[in-house]
Amino acid sequence: MKFSLDFSATGFTDIVAGWEKLNLNLDEEAKNGVDSFLTEVESAMRTNVVTMFTAGYDKDVLVNSISHKSAISKDGNGANGSAGVYDMSNKTGNTEKKHPATAPMLAFFYEAGIRPHSISPGVKLAENPSESKPNGARAKGEQTPWIHPGHIPLPFLSSAFDRLVPTATDKIFKPVDVEFAKV
Repeated sequence: MKFSLDFSATGFTDIVAGWEKLNLNLDEEAKNGVDSFLTEVESAMRTNVVTMFTAGYDKDVLVNSISHKSAISKDGNGANGSAGVYDMSNKTGNTEKKHPATAPMLAFFYEAGIRPHSISPGVKLAENPSESKPNGARAKGEQTPWIHPGHIPLPFLSSAFDRLVPTATDKIFKPVDVEFAKV
């Protein structure tokens, strides 16, 4: 036995027409959300530098080199961005070399920490055995009295990001208010 069923759906064309009227640019909305979130991260990074570092060359360079970027993906499917320390010497006009390390290098050294090391050219201090070097390492070259004492990590970048990442979804994906007309 064969049955035949005819049915019609009403309202579907109205829903489709409603979406077409919205004219939302979701990629642009996502980019604006990423930008809003990264602006907060950038601000937190600057605050960390101001509170964690003593006055001096490194502090000034780091504060002036913290920035963020956000853009719509090249493939047009979403948005992306980054926040951190950038080499800003070309943008600020300060291309004069006063320090051998760039801002991103300084940021890495502070974020990861530095072990004590010789600042004499061609000299390497002896290293105690460690997990990565079970036999340690012998000293190399003739040591002068100049030794950098090193320092513990000061995670000013990652701590800002880690503190704010729980709010990222709410910042990036803001609810869109949509109102459909009753049919």
